Amino acid sequence: MPSGGPLPIDAVLAQVTDVLARAGNAVLVAPPGAGKTTRVPPAVVDAGLAGDGQVVVLEPRRLAARMAARRVAAERGQEVGDEVGYEVRFDRRAGPRTRLRFVTEGVFTRQLVADPGLARVGAVIIDELHERHLSGDLALALVRRLQRTTRPDLRLVAMSATLDPGPVAGFLGDCPVIVSAGRQHPVDIDYARAGDDRALELRVAGAVRRALRDDRELDHDQPGHVLVFLPGASEIRRALDATRAALGDGAEVDLLPLHGDLPAAEQDRAVGPSRRRKIIFATNVAESSITIDGVRWVIDSGLARVARHSPWSGIPSLRTEPVSQASATQRAGRAGRTGPGRCLRLYTRHDHDGRPGYDAPEVARVDLAEAALSLHALGVGRLAGADAPDDVGDSDGGETGAPGEPGAADADAFIWFEPPPAAAVEAAEALLERLGAIDARGRVSALGRALLRLPVHPRQARVVIAAAARGLTREGCALAALLGERPIRLDRRADFGRSGRGAAAAISADSDLLEDLEAFEAARRDRMAPERLRAAGLDPGAVRAVDRVRRQLERLAAGLPDLTEGDAGRVTGARARGAEAMTADEIDAALRLAILAGYPDRVGRRRRAGAAEVVLAGGGSGALAATSVVLDAPFLVAVDARERGRGQSAVIHRASAIELDWLLDLYIERVEDSDELVWNPSPERVERVTRLRYEGLILDEQRDPVGARRDPVGAAAVLAEAARAAGIERFLDRDALAEWRARVGFCAGVVGAGAGKEGDGGEMVVPDDEDLSAALDEVCVGLTSFAELRRAGLLEAVKARLSAPERARVERLAPTHVAIPGRRRVAVHYEPDRPPWIASRMQDFFGAREGPRVGEGRVPLTLHLLAPNQRAVQVTTDLAGFWQRHYPGLRRQLMRRYPKHAWPEDPANAAPPRR
Repeated sequence: MPSGGPLPIDAVLAQVTDVLARAGNAVLVAPPGAGKTTRVPPAVVDAGLAGDGQVVVLEPRRLAARMAARRVAAERGQEVGDEVGYEVRFDRRAGPRTRLRFVTEGVFTRQLVADPGLARVGAVIIDELHERHLSGDLALALVRRLQRTTRPDLRLVAMSATLDPGPVAGFLGDCPVIVSAGRQHPVDIDYARAGDDRALELRVAGAVRRALRDDRELDHDQPGHVLVFLPGASEIRRALDATRAALGDGAEVDLLPLHGDLPAAEQDRAVGPSRRRKIIFATNVAESSITIDGVRWVIDSGLARVARHSPWSGIPSLRTEPVSQASATQRAGRAGRTGPGRCLRLYTRHDHDGRPGYDAPEVARVDLAEAALSLHALGVGRLAGADAPDDVGDSDGGETGAPGEPGAADADAFIWFEPPPAAAVEAAEALLERLGAIDARGRVSALGRALLRLPVHPRQARVVIAAAARGLTREGCALAALLGERPIRLDRRADFGRSGRGAAAAISADSDLLEDLEAFEAARRDRMAPERLRAAGLDPGAVRAVDRVRRQLERLAAGLPDLTEGDAGRVTGARARGAEAMTADEIDAALRLAILAGYPDRVGRRRRAGAAEVVLAGGGSGALAATSVVLDAPFLVAVDARERGRGQSAVIHRASAIELDWLLDLYIERVEDSDELVWNPSPERVERVTRLRYEGLILDEQRDPVGARRDPVGAAAVLAEAARAAGIERFLDRDALAEWRARVGFCAGVVGAGAGKEGDGGEMVVPDDEDLSAALDEVCVGLTSFAELRRAGLLEAVKARLSAPERARVERLAPTHVAIPGRRRVAVHYEPDRPPWIASRMQDFFGAREGPRVGEGRVPLTLHLLAPNQRAVQVTTDLAGFWQRHYPGLRRQLMRRYPKHAWPEDPANAAPPRR
């Protein structure tokens, strides 16, 4: 029995080792506090299940890996680094005698790239799989892939507190599931009242005071610690300040932060034993994997910082979101590990009950570029997304296998435990190609293998290599560290505006990253004194974190191979020259070029001089934050951009200016040179435009209005399309067009009825919209503007769609005017589905016994007989009948109303009065 005393997990250790020996795989479900992290790994070692190899335990966080290694080593009476060791990013305590190694999931993935067969590993244990980090999912799938191919002897244990074990067991070949009892003490949970809209830090401070007061009233022998869950380091800092002010100077408690960016010593102080009461302000790093003895109270903000990535824009986002019910349960359980506890949730019960049951796995929401590069380096030929074909689940012989088991035809395909969105896979592959890490077939280049040797995102590694190729390795490593860690400037993180800058900050118009680099180098010269850093507006913890990463990257970069110009992406090899031989301007340009090498897909152009709005390559837009110092550069790289929401422009917190010539020199294959005719809506004309585009982003544009006339056919097509979009009827008399169509329609009816002279031909077709559009195309030839089109006689072109004999027939059968006794020309109106008609004063028809006809005398016109007020008093086609039957009665009325006008008794024989 280990010296740490009995734990609930001890009851199933023999079952775990027995199952692992027989089946090779096992899923272990054990609640928090059962002891699975510290007891199962050494039991696997002691049972000899790893043979001569190591047992590697994957932890989701660096703090958990270090703490677990120390705890196990202490229980076995050893020092860390002997039989029990750990390895996290930039920190390793292991040696040749190490048999049990605790590592972070990301470190394990990189070790797999270096040793694809895990030759020195006999068993892998994945701890806290329920957290569903991308690296954990990747490790699970990679180990399973090894078991199906070259390492059937490799043993695997998946351990979880809350994850449904069924799908995991199925993915591992329907392996046994072992369930362990826990030792959880009761935890009373209180919720906030609705309507408390105070700032989060004030609510935290009030909850801490309540916890300390209630704890004193319970009169415990040993003071209980308070664990406060907050979403991020900035909220922790504000809550610390508010709580310190609320408690006053006399409070006998230690206020301690706990998050992943703190130095190991500060993390150890927060989680280590203490007889003095501690108030620990933590992110979700304390949610699982680690045990803080003596925590009696949990104060839960119900919030966490969640990383997301948008494949459609390529821009990440880091959002503060409500945690799931499962996470809330995990957090509350921290108060019941060593005795009864209390949990104060700073949100309502109604809020809690409406939250999702579990957090979405990272594989469904984060950038996959780093994982994809590792998979390609392992020889995976195809990355399946969430839309992978169904036959991937078929096993050998056509039988259906366990979830995720590939068929024989897909043995080289990578099968995820839960596949990512296909769009995210495609975006990752596209980025790796842009960085030069892989070719179009997914094969890793020499540059890609160099990127893999640096334990950072491929973008950051690309910056290091591009800077190193110019003799600026140290500066490139610092830039990569500044890119990967949280911002060192407090004002930029909070986006307070330019007025919030510290007096020590130098303003540069070239690059926010280079300004950060300048501030970082100044901090190093000042030996990173916290007081000096705060006075300069810098975060001491962030500066120290950047320096740790920078040092480790420098050590690793020293062993990188010299890449040829092609391998490095057309970056000239100037490593031998060194920074000491370069001018300040050369260094500035070289580093900005290195930044461009890491972000070639984030190129943007300022919408107009001096504006904050930026148009981005590939579509989308962004706005420079008020804290950015890139004031005047027309072209830039959006280094640190955060998406606000689909359809909204991104906020560009950090940018770096670039030169147009750099894109032409480095990425000429991505630059398109176009010479085209385009429509300019402002002057309403066709113009010849020559453009340089970088992935759709216009780099340069020249407009030549006169040049459009050199291509009359092309200009006509553009003009006609613009006219159609504006409405063709804008360019001719609509009434005249309607009348022409009606006249042709009338003639077609007359001809169809057998009218007309011999030789008139067949039935005519009324010009439709298709004829109108064709006439437009004809008229536009030789024209370049709407003004010219309006004068071009489009209606005549429509008429010309008929042959000359057909047009003559229209004029003969459907004249536009006729004569009557009192007028020599009266307009004839033609309308669809109505007989043609004319209108004139009744007196103009005196002396006539019948009205005029059209259609060569076949069709009488409908007569609108108007009174002196120009209103029709009669509509008829039988003028003689009107004179006889209706005129006498109307005459008496009209004489009374219009006595000055002539109203003869016999209008058929009367002369019309002069007009």
